[in-house]
Amino acid sequence: MSRWKQLDRCIRDRDLVDKEFTAELLGRACGIRTWEATTWIQSYKYAQRKGRTDHVIFRVPHTRGFNTVWRFGTKEADVTRIAILPTIDYAWLVGQLTLDLRSMAALDPQLQEKAQEAITTLELTVRLLAALSE
Repeated sequence: MSRWKQLDRCIRDRDLVDKEFTAELLGRACGIRTWEATTWIQSYKYAQRKGRTDHVIFRVPHTRGFNTVWRFGTKEADVTRIAILPTIDYAWLVGQLTLDLRSMAALDPQLQEKAQEAITTLELTVRLLAALSE
């Protein structure tokens, strides 16, 4: 049985439909290691993008990396959660880039004006994305 089908069966058997979980929690619930749960999740995402699944698994906003929280469902609220993910991710990235640009400007004062212009542009794009996703 494929990984994505194993994930589908485990989520249904463990009543995790429309609930949030981490790869670690999923691994414990399904009796597999965390890294295996991660491969199951990625396999499911691939299958859902090919139209093979009955549900959608997606990353919950404001979570990433090792502490990523996932949700398995197809509710109206899930559509909203997925739609705002790019804005949230981009806002986080802009925050990181802003820190980098400020560090560059601190190391080379000649870059201060150019760095501030870049920061302003990045911040404006975050505001624009936020306005468009409302």
